[in-house]
This record gives sequence, C-alpha cells and structure tokens, in this order.
Amino acid sequence: MTMDGRNENEVAAQLDIGVYLHRASGLGHDLIVSLLLKHGADPNIDTDGDGMTPLLLASKEGHVRVVVALLSDARVDIGQRHGEGGHSALDLAAIGGHADVISAIVERQSDVLDSASDETGFSALHHAANHNAVDSIDALVNAGANLENRDAKGCTPLRVAAGCASEAALLALLRHGDDKESTGVDGLTPLQDAMENDLWGIATALMAAGADVNVRDGSNGYSPLDCSVRSDGMDLTRQVLQRGAIATASASDGYTALHWAGWNMNASAVDLLVEVGADLEAKVALDGCTPLHLAARQAGNAAVIEALARHGADVHAQETPSGNTPLHVAAQNCTIKSSWETVDALLKAGADETRLDCQGQTPLDVLEARIAAGDLMGASANEAERTRSMLGAADCCRRH
Repeated sequence: MTMDGRNENEVAAQLDIGVYLHRASGLGHDLIVSLLLKHGADPNIDTDGDGMTPLLLASKEGHVRVVVALLSDARVDIGQRHGEGGHSALDLAAIGGHADVISAIVERQSDVLDSASDETGFSALHHAANHNAVDSIDALVNAGANLENRDAKGCTPLRVAAGCASEAALLALLRHGDDKESTGVDGLTPLQDAMENDLWGIATALMAAGADVNVRDGSNGYSPLDCSVRSDGMDLTRQVLQRGAIATASASDGYTALHWAGWNMNASAVDLLVEVGADLEAKVALDGCTPLHLAARQAGNAAVIEALARHGADVHAQETPSGNTPLHVAAQNCTIKSSWETVDALLKAGADETRLDCQGQTPLDVLEARIAAGDLMGASANEAERTRSMLGAADCCRRH
C-alpha cells in the first residue's frame, strides 16, 4: 500500500493513464484528454518528474481546446509551475504567443495575471515582453494585466522589452499606455537603457513616443545625446537633437556630448554638435579638460582634432592644476601606437610646442621622460622617435 492508501496496481494504472494524458495534451487531442479525465486521470500528474503537468504542456504548445478541457476539471492546479524556470501555464502561453490560451486561463482564474515566477520576479506580461510576443501582450493587457508590475530588478514590462531589443513588444506596450519614463532599481529609464546598450532601433521608437531625451543616468551622468555619439551613423544623434536634446548640457562632473564625441573619435558628431551650439571650451570639473584635451588622449584622432580646431577650439587651453595643453596630453600618450598622428594634427592646427605646463615642461620634455622610462605601451621605438623628431623639428622651425 502507498501512503495515500492506494495499492501498487492502482498507482501503476494511474501512471499509465497519466502517460496517455500527457501525450494527448502535448499533441492537442482534446477529445482523448476529456475521455481520460472522465475516467479518473489526474490532471496534475507529472510523469517525467520535471514538473511538466498536462496543463503546462498544453499551454506551452498552444493547444487551447486541450487547455479548456483540463480547466474544466475542478482538480486542475492552475498555479502549478514547471520546475525549470518556475513558469506557470500562463507564463508558457505568454512566451509562446498563444493569446487564446491566455484568455482561457484568465477566464477560469484571473488572479494569476500578475503572479511572479522564480527569482526574476517576471509576470506573464514580463515574459511576453521578453519574448517579443505581441499577441500575448494584447491578450494580457486586455484581460487586466498590470503594466506597472515590476520584476525583481524593479523593471516594468516596457523596460524589459527595451533591454532585450523586443521592438514589436515595446511598441505594443506603448500603445497600451505603459510608462516610458519608468525606472528600474538602477535608475535607468527605458531610453537610457536602450542608448547605453547601443539598441538604436529601440531608442528611436522610444523617442518617437516622446521619451525624455535630456534625462541623465544617476550613476555616470550620461544623457541620450552623450550615448548617441558612440554610434557610427549620425542619424541617431540628429534624432536626439531634433527631439530637444540640449547640446550645451553637461553632467555634474562637467562632461558634455562634445567631450564624448571627441573621445569616441567621431568627427561628424563634433561638426554637428558645434553647429547647434555646443561649447568648444567646456571644462571638466576635476581637471579643466576641454573636448580638445580629451580628443588628444586618443591615438590616431587627427580627424577630430582637425574638426575642433577648424571650429575654433583653443589649442593652448590649459588643464588645472597641471597646466597641460592638448599637445602636452598628446605627448603623454605618444608611447601608444599611432599617437604621432594626434601630435601632428595639433601642430598643424597651430599648437605651440614651447608652452610650459605647471612643472615647467614642454610637450617634448614630457615625451622624452616617457621614453626614458621605457613606457612605450604598444608604440614601437620608431614611432616614439618619429614623434620626438616632429616636436623637435617644430621647435627648431619656431626658433628660426
């Protein structure tokens, strides 16, 4: 006898009928399912030991008639979850895009709509957003699912859709009125999340829906405009500006989009930002670094330096308290491969190689100290020597 009073033959018979119920549920044979239930088959049986009951299986496969047959049995456990991932029947239907199954489950028991699964805290609507399942989103929202329900990271379904590039799901959620400015525990809005993860299509959709383009990340201060200059094309930066981004705006530390355009070696972005009023002499609070200083730190950044100089950037601006000019900064980095191009661009833009920093050093002094220390950092000895000759020759030309 078993603990529940059944003999072994009864257990074996129930297991056999359960196997048939599983197979029929997975294959969509609703009449067979109804017949097996009528003859006592357990609607909650787990024949494989993985937690996959007939209802879970039918919901996953989208067999709505089987689901209806199982739901008609008073014994069925609608809240049963599959061991792997903790998915409920509603979750599995949402993931698979089975709107008719969703409707059948919710009609039987509506309180499962916003229940969360496993450690992610995902509701069925979160799962639908994560899997770009528009039909599921429509069915769930129409049934009353909470658009503002948050997962374990404090994210709404819209934020989940934005973070995993589910553009169709994002548009569906926006259509239903999801909050485009909601933030997770990381403080990011969906637009910030999309921009910082280079999900340009998602970002475009959010901006078209009116998302705030001047919001800043609470941890690093990046704005959507700052992030846009990392992209190869200029369409996104233009869109952000057209949507009202302020070109002169800075983070609390003083960095502007023009700083980041220079750092990211994006000469086209430099041109565009200056055209709309970006401040060429904006300084970082910590060290007085201008966009030209930051550009000078990048090897091979001649195009950006030429662009900044062409627009009138001060090639002799000094950082504080170091007194470094952009040429000093470039000289410090001339032990990096291809940095000679940056020095060459600054000299051609009129940088004075005789200017002294606060320690009384010229850019050539700075470079020679790095070479003497053997700190080549990827540059060949020939490249370092080329830069030294360039600075030395410029000095000679200036003296004569």
